[in-house]
Amino acid sequence: MPKTTITRPRTEVAVICATMVIFCMVAAAAMRDHAMWRDELQAWCLARDSNSFLMLIRNARHEGHPLLWHTLLFGLTRATTRPEAMQALHLAIGAASAWILLKYAPFPLAYRVAMVLGYYWWFEYTVISRNYGIAMLLISAALVVRHTMRPRILLACWLLALAMQTHLLAAIIAAVLGVIIIVEHALDWRAVGIVLFGLILSALQIVPPSDQTIYANNFTTLDTDRLVSVLSRPLEAYFPFPTLGVHFWNTTFVEKCLPAQLTVPFSLAVVVLFAIGLRRCRTALAFYLISTIALEWIFYVKISGPYARYSGFLFAVLIYAYWMARDRNNVERSPTRPMPLLLSAILILQVLASGAAFWLSGRYPFSGAKAVANYLERNHLQDYPLCGARSPNTSPIAGYLNRRLYYLVDRRHGTFIVWNSDPQEKLNEQTVIDSARAAARSLHHDAILIRSHVQGEAAYSQAEGFKLLYSSPPSTVPDEQFYVYLVRSSST
Repeated sequence: MPKTTITRPRTEVAVICATMVIFCMVAAAAMRDHAMWRDELQAWCLARDSNSFLMLIRNARHEGHPLLWHTLLFGLTRATTRPEAMQALHLAIGAASAWILLKYAPFPLAYRVAMVLGYYWWFEYTVISRNYGIAMLLISAALVVRHTMRPRILLACWLLALAMQTHLLAAIIAAVLGVIIIVEHALDWRAVGIVLFGLILSALQIVPPSDQTIYANNFTTLDTDRLVSVLSRPLEAYFPFPTLGVHFWNTTFVEKCLPAQLTVPFSLAVVVLFAIGLRRCRTALAFYLISTIALEWIFYVKISGPYARYSGFLFAVLIYAYWMARDRNNVERSPTRPMPLLLSAILILQVLASGAAFWLSGRYPFSGAKAVANYLERNHLQDYPLCGARSPNTSPIAGYLNRRLYYLVDRRHGTFIVWNSDPQEKLNEQTVIDSARAAARSLHHDAILIRSHVQGEAAYSQAEGFKLLYSSPPSTVPDEQFYVYLVRSSST
């Protein structure tokens, strides 16, 4: 079978290099100003504050994620405790993923450039440091080695097995692609074993303990609103242009401007149109339909809400299916004309969406955590007893300060979140006030209370012994606008 040695014209090489320079420089500048939010710093705190790898496994048992990303961070945190190191690692991963697309993807050059500079690859899966970027890197790498000499089929399966260790949605895509590779190569039992090993290992990490509260329950009853939201997801994933405002993240103009009566038919029509475009390549069509349906099922059963980080997997499935259909070893099966035309429109909008996201992220702080940490350090308050209402509300500040907080509702000291209580449970502000006052008095030292997105701010300002010191500006993540209070240890 032919090898994947690709010779590019000099002009194309120059465009690829220029695109990589733009990709890295703009992403690095955005990450420098990006205030990391709760979920980014959760993985960092878990890795940093686990004294051994076994402790990391134990601490992360409520996460519902496989631990490849946490494992990389565990190694990194042995060298540094600065969370910016995680951003540097993630930029390298994003750049590697972009390079693979630019150099090896069997698309016209303009398509490759638009994919790399589009919303998902450039902003969502590079600037925001999560476990999704590495999933895209590994699946893309597996596609590169998919149609080569026999030993590389096993390498492709190992890459997919690794991708399964990043996220549930990545495990689904990698499993479907792994099955297709196995069928294509006459059920090579070594490949079967590798894919099964990856699936089993991933499942063992994803299945949470009985006291886990986030994504713990399956939604199995019929709910019209939820079904409409899920069926609209492909259209929102393909056209992710955000609304223009401070809370732009996880919003789309599709959701805002189109009524539900139109979003579902349009969404299904786009999926059908792409399926028709892929009909000449059965493996690509099977991959596209099975992966899309499986992801939609997970969205309905497990993950509600139009989160861009999840919707991006639907877009990735489309790109990977197009990749399979356009593969250089299958050029005679390339998609029919309707697919490239529609894909062109989608990619143009993706580039515009990434431009809007970069502009908005530069204009508004993504989270208030970095500003609060800087304020505390600048005013020499970081060594005061620090309290938060509960860990999901204030944990990113612990990530930036590299120290533990006392979580009043959880009644524990810590940094990372333990997902064994309901994060949506409404707090009684008077209970938080009383608990903070009691904590300061028991320590015989003034304390700092950090509250996020306070609804009853007046109750804190009027409380005896409380003084508002600082409030961070409104942030893109709505519940990460923070208020910092000094809590006197005595009323005198």
